[in-house]
Amino acid sequence: MLWHLSKIYNGCFAQEPKKALFHAQTEARAWARKDSLPEGRTPLGCYRDLCAAVLAMLFMLEERIRQQASYPLLSCADIVRLLAEFLPRQDRTKEDLIRQMEVRHRKRQASIDSAYRKQAIADALPADG
Repeated sequence: MLWHLSKIYNGCFAQEPKKALFHAQTEARAWARKDSLPEGRTPLGCYRDLCAAVLAMLFMLEERIRQQASYPLLSCADIVRLLAEFLPRQDRTKEDLIRQMEVRHRKRQASIDSAYRKQAIADALPADG
């Protein structure tokens, strides 16, 4: 199951979710025509994949909302990394993973702050005209 969610995440959620879902719906409509089915695929297989993608996106959204107070910069990539570490094996401690995630969050926050500083400088410059 984790492998399947990871495959869906990497295939769909690396793009904007709305774009990914639109692509999956378009693909499902195309596959509904028997002459356009890939070898070994059925229309039900496509709908199963679409359903799994929507459920994975819902799970990630719920986790991000649930963890908002503790980890406001939690991303879908963070959730996938945590699942990959905790579900198949546990050769790292929870504290190690949380520490790694907090380092990524500090870097992400520094990047956000830098973008705001650059925007403020750009806004303060006189307009050419």
